[in-house]
Amino acid sequence: MFKRLKTYNVYIKKDTDTPLETAVFVPEGFSLWAFIFKTLWAFYHRMWSLMFLFISAELASFHLMQEGLINPALIAVTHLTFVAILASEANAWRGHKLSKQGYILYDVVIATGEDEAYQRFLDNEVMQRYVFQTPKTEEKTSNSSECAVNTDNLPTSKVSPTSL
Repeated sequence: MFKRLKTYNVYIKKDTDTPLETAVFVPEGFSLWAFIFKTLWAFYHRMWSLMFLFISAELASFHLMQEGLINPALIAVTHLTFVAILASEANAWRGHKLSKQGYILYDVVIATGEDEAYQRFLDNEVMQRYVFQTPKTEEKTSNSSECAVNTDNLPTSKVSPTSL
C-alpha cells in the first residue's frame, strides 16, 4: 500500500564534458548490506582502508578470544556495536570518498528506489534547464530553423554547505 521513501544524495563529477552521466546515487541512512557483509561491502565500494580495518579487527578479536584474554560474549557485543555504527555511517563514508575523488554533492532526491531516484533526477534537470530557464539573447542566424542550445552544461552544486 505505502512505499517507503528514501533520500538519495546525487554526486556528479565536476570536471567532465557530460557531468550528468557520471551521477552516483548514495542513499542516506542505515545500510543493511554494510551491516550483513561489512568486508564485502567495503571491497565492492573500493574502500580499501575500511576493508583492511575490518579484517584486522576480526583477526585481533579472534586471536584474543583464542588466547582466552577476552570473554567471547564481550567480543560479540563489541563486534555488534562496531558493525551497527559502521552500517549507520557507511553511506556517509561513501559520499566522503566520492568527494575526495572530485565529485560534488549536486542534488538530493527522494524516491522509493534508485531507479525512481534517477528518473526524478533527470526529470528535474530537464525542467530546470529547458523549461524554467530564461532564454539568453542570441544573435540572429542565417538559418532560422536552427535551435539555440544552452552550452553551459557544467552544473554547479544546488546544495549549499550550510544546508547540510
